[in-house]
Amino acid sequence: MLAPQGFVDTAPTTTNVVATPGHIQLVPHSAEAEQALLGALVIDPAQMLEVGYLEKSDFYLTSNGYLYQAMVDLFQKNQGYDIITLAQHLQTAGHLADIGGEETILDYLNLTPTSLGAAEYAAIIYQYSISRQVIERAMKATQAAYKQVAGRSGDMLVNEVIGSFSEIDATRNVSGGPQPMTIGVSRFLDRIEEIEQSGQIAGLQTGIKTLDHILGGFMDKKFYLLAGRPGMGKSALALQIAYNVARRGIPVLFFALEMSQEDIAARLTSLVSKIPYESFNRPTNGNLSQIIEAADVVSRLPIIIDDTPALTVSQILSRAQKIALSEPIGLVIIDHGGIVRPERTTGNKYADQSQIADSFMALPKQLDCPVLALLQLSRQLESRQDKRPMMHDLRDSGKWEEDADGIMFLYRDEVYDPDTEYPHLGEINTAKNRGGKRGIATIYADVTTNRFVDLETRTEPL
Repeated sequence: MLAPQGFVDTAPTTTNVVATPGHIQLVPHSAEAEQALLGALVIDPAQMLEVGYLEKSDFYLTSNGYLYQAMVDLFQKNQGYDIITLAQHLQTAGHLADIGGEETILDYLNLTPTSLGAAEYAAIIYQYSISRQVIERAMKATQAAYKQVAGRSGDMLVNEVIGSFSEIDATRNVSGGPQPMTIGVSRFLDRIEEIEQSGQIAGLQTGIKTLDHILGGFMDKKFYLLAGRPGMGKSALALQIAYNVARRGIPVLFFALEMSQEDIAARLTSLVSKIPYESFNRPTNGNLSQIIEAADVVSRLPIIIDDTPALTVSQILSRAQKIALSEPIGLVIIDHGGIVRPERTTGNKYADQSQIADSFMALPKQLDCPVLALLQLSRQLESRQDKRPMMHDLRDSGKWEEDADGIMFLYRDEVYDPDTEYPHLGEINTAKNRGGKRGIATIYADVTTNRFVDLETRTEPL
């Protein structure tokens, strides 16, 4: 029916119900909004530019979904459409009878006085679609909980349930749909201008300028790998990055599968105070006030530590998703990926690591933030004269090389040569950077205080 303003009244009317214990509820939808939108799109196909973010599945009535998809198909082919071409397209697709024939299109056209309300009708349809998806997944989650069987851990169940809800796209771009290239160019230039004005890189800064210059920062929804031999300082470098990110007020989630929370606190305190970490096991030699002051700084950092050992992939995913629901996470660090337990062991190390690597790839997209995983390389590289890691050193570690968006190798010459003429020099080799450049960042590395910082150069008069 028509509202007093001339638009279609979109109050939901339905005969479909969902039975829940104790009562019955109507399934959220509005047949009027669906009819009004389709009528508006018949009047003015150009409205597709505003409502094209909708999908066929967003329509509650299947027949309306068929008609909408026909409009999308014809519009995307730049053919335009009218009642005749729509009817022909539906006839070819075998759905003209499903919508009630050409008369249904005429009815929608006659019931809609104007195309001006198309965007509002689409928003109503979209919101009802999200509600139905939530209801559907909630019902499936309830059924899965009742059917919980032996051999299926509670973490797996929770992870599956949370993962199913994360699949709902509740932030679909309402200005999407077919758009001219000028819009993409405009958005690109806006991003360039924002970077120019801020003077900062596009991704999440690691706080090590030479590395950020090469890497471009950690990009959202990307998976990064930091690999190296034992003793190189991978954990120390990861904590330096976590500290650099957290001190800017950006929350970091750190999965420490080898260290305890106390160890991490001590290492970060060493980093802040510049007092060697190993000295904390002896009397402080008058440094107690400095240590307490540094520890106070560390305690206020937005770093969340999970030091549970031997976690499985599903447990990591589940715990990260739970935290992300209550607090936005800027960076996830996993130390280290090589000792994460696979969900089901195959007896084949390569297959198990491949399973873990594939599972980690889903995490950045689910959390909408970058993920950095540490990985320990095998001793095979030590048989070479030049012991700097290379990409083929990852071959025994499953699909890490294939799956990662960025791969960095850490190397310190003093690990192999204590008398090296380059003490405290470290190399972070960005060997893979999907969509970016590669290169080596030479840094100052002091593992005794967990400090990895940019080199400072000074000119001294002779």
